[in-house]
Amino acid sequence: MPSVYAEQGVSNFPTDVAQPIHAAKQVDLNAPIITAVDKCPPTKMFPVPENLDRIVRNPGVPRANIAPSAEMPNGSPEGKRDLTVMQQHVEFFDRKKDGIIWPYETYQGFRAVGFNIFFCVLAMLVIHGAFSYPSLDSWIPHPGFPVYIKNIHRLKHGSDSGTYDTEGRYITQRFEEVFSKYDRDNKGGLNIRDILTMTNEIRNTMDFFGWFANKFEWGTLWLLCADDNGVLRKEDARRCFDGTLFYHYENLNKQKKLDNQNAKQKAKALKASAKVPTAVRVKSS
Repeated sequence: MPSVYAEQGVSNFPTDVAQPIHAAKQVDLNAPIITAVDKCPPTKMFPVPENLDRIVRNPGVPRANIAPSAEMPNGSPEGKRDLTVMQQHVEFFDRKKDGIIWPYETYQGFRAVGFNIFFCVLAMLVIHGAFSYPSLDSWIPHPGFPVYIKNIHRLKHGSDSGTYDTEGRYITQRFEEVFSKYDRDNKGGLNIRDILTMTNEIRNTMDFFGWFANKFEWGTLWLLCADDNGVLRKEDARRCFDGTLFYHYENLNKQKKLDNQNAKQKAKALKASAKVPTAVRVKSS
């Protein structure tokens, strides 16, 4: 008996599970899915998104190169489709675009998006101290602490949101769960209390590094993006996952610097023009 997958043209699925799959055809697809039970209060406190597949096709299937959400079902139009979403997330910090991120490039990247010198040095030490070695092709540590983008999937740590899978793909369902569970008052994002609740709730047992890393990452994102109400917007979080957020903030800072330079030049010009009549009066007298 051919399997459902074989009927759909999928040839690499094991044939010995054909009967259970055909039996599953008898399941009532319109029956409600139970997502919470009374004997486990957290399942009611932290609801999962339902009917997401009406907006995003197969939201539980990991996407290799786009990061969709309910609001952006096609991901970021400016995303780099030749990289996995996790590679896109860090590609901004590869300032030379050679596939390797050196510590000084991480420092430059954090400065480019607007962080101060102290935080840039801290981020550089944390990131390269923890993540350089797993990204290497060699068993021998590199004294320069580089991070290789091609191996970035090895740097996925525990106690995270699960939005990236172990190969660096992006799972829409897991991303949406972050906000359905922890944006308790439907404000369209997370404040610092929501982030602390979230990072506490998704901790894995005895995963001390993962606990720290997850709080550091979400805390950094909140510092970068929080609006005047202290809310990290959902779209900013999504764009962080695919890396387009960093280019956006770099362009904002470049424009801000340009505006400041223009304002200073105008101020100098006004000051110089204000002195001209005085000089003329002195000369005429």
